[in-house]
Amino acid sequence: MRPLVLLAPHLFPLITAAEHRISGTRAMPSLPGGGQGRGDRYELTGIVDVISSIVVSANLQNPLVQLLHSRIASTQSDYDLIVDYKAARRPAVQSRFWQHEEWQVQTYAWLWRQVPQTRPVGAGLLIYINELAPSRTDLIELQREVLQGSTDVVPANGTPDYYALHQWQPGPGGTPPALSTDFLLQRAIRVVDVSNQVVLNAVGQIDHVVSRIELSALNEHNAGNIPNHWVPSGDQQDCVACDFRHFCPSPASHRGVHAPPRPSPVAPG
Repeated sequence: MRPLVLLAPHLFPLITAAEHRISGTRAMPSLPGGGQGRGDRYELTGIVDVISSIVVSANLQNPLVQLLHSRIASTQSDYDLIVDYKAARRPAVQSRFWQHEEWQVQTYAWLWRQVPQTRPVGAGLLIYINELAPSRTDLIELQREVLQGSTDVVPANGTPDYYALHQWQPGPGGTPPALSTDFLLQRAIRVVDVSNQVVLNAVGQIDHVVSRIELSALNEHNAGNIPNHWVPSGDQQDCVACDFRHFCPSPASHRGVHAPPRPSPVAPG
């Protein structure tokens, strides 16, 4: 596909590491009610799809670098870029995946900063592969989100992309709209803020989850009972992956919680 050919020459020369495993430890958060967790620290690990090193002075003509600097306020001349691929379409801004994927990249940025002698992380980059070659279902979802105002990247009013998407009738046999390469690339690339405040908020979300897990584990240990001390909170996708699904007293189907209409690469929180 032409969009892939256009993206690769700008991204690949910047890559310095791929499938890079990183880890770090954090202090065990306090438990509600003053209970004690099972340790004083916990480990965070992740596998970053790509680490890119940006030397601004050497990449002033790179469209990807230009895009980054149009959306981040970094004044650094050299920095590292966290890149994460998603085998999915760009989620709606109200979707939980929108926030979870942002937190994921920001957590990677925190982990990378724990590695000795690394350069500052200037930004994160999410690349939604499906946006480069959207399926018919993807286009139907895009049209719906544009009409509802629930997506952040929409075609400008009066452009060929605008008319192609708004005038398309997605009935049987209809030809999908031919969207421009520029618009597809805008949909595929999402720049993520990794400033200190938002990164600390992202890892703080993990602290909160760890605190809930440790409290449930403590109550289970004290009472000797699993179901009464773990609160079911996932959707149907999470239930499929859960080891306790065969005897859970409150699966998602009983709680009326339904998974989104597409698979997501985000692990259950």
